[in-house]
Amino acid sequence: MGRFRTWRKNNPKWNEALRKFNFYKRACRTLVSHPVLYWRYFQLCQQSLIAQQVAKRKDVVSLAARPFNKYLNKRWTIKQKLASMSTTLQRLEQSIDPRFIPALFGTQSAGLTLATLQLKNDEQGTVKLMHSRFVREGEMGLYLFAPESESPLYSLTYSFDASGKTLYLCGLQGPKPGEGQDQVRAMTKAMFGLRPKNLLLSAAYALADSYQVEKICGIADSHHIKSHHLKSSYDAFWSEVTQEVDGQGWYQLPRHEAERNVEQVESKHRSAFRKREALRQQMAADIVYQLDRLADHSQPQEAARTLQVSNA
Repeated sequence: MGRFRTWRKNNPKWNEALRKFNFYKRACRTLVSHPVLYWRYFQLCQQSLIAQQVAKRKDVVSLAARPFNKYLNKRWTIKQKLASMSTTLQRLEQSIDPRFIPALFGTQSAGLTLATLQLKNDEQGTVKLMHSRFVREGEMGLYLFAPESESPLYSLTYSFDASGKTLYLCGLQGPKPGEGQDQVRAMTKAMFGLRPKNLLLSAAYALADSYQVEKICGIADSHHIKSHHLKSSYDAFWSEVTQEVDGQGWYQLPRHEAERNVEQVESKHRSAFRKREALRQQMAADIVYQLDRLADHSQPQEAARTLQVSNA
């Protein structure tokens, strides 16, 4: 029996067949148990410019088929998934000018730059808004790029709850264990001691301000859709800012980022502290500004073109 399990685990054809079986099983369950709710969601996808753009791609599951997979929280019911997906799609449609949809959701999309980071030694990093590479962990993502790198160093993906008033943070991705750690340390040093994942959390707070949400929640290890395959602990990260976790597997993050007092920092570290805070604050201001422009359906065509080209 042990040999069969090992063979099954390492056999790509078996795993692909099992994946497809589970996908169609969940599809049948969804269509049978919630036909009306799914039909409404399907109609929303049919009318959505974002869903139409995503449907052209082969590297990601279409939005119409998305409810047939696990989504955000592995304990969620079909009804909860459909509600969150519907609201997330509606919020994105409202907050993204149609002219930017190809740049964010197209096959060759490189995303849009929300902030350019002024680092040590006159280098520059970037924070981009991109369609999530891990859509089951959030529809959109904030991606941090190191100087002169075409691949993201860290990412933080998000979606919304059914009301649209809660921001769900469900995917924090960094380098694989044993890979890229030197780059993480170099980026931390370049950001005056600010860790990449902490920078992205600050970016998420700026995002929350722009979207005017009321709550921010982070997924617990136990409820993550890949809880058995996590390489690092979400619990440990969220616990740095809150100890409050509800019965549904969501850490209740403070609505506003904690203020940092320079007087509580040793004098020899204050210079680096001030530079970190200046970097963080400038990034937050840039993100809010760029998201406002991204949502401005009335802006002139030339202004829209400039934003898109400059962030290619």
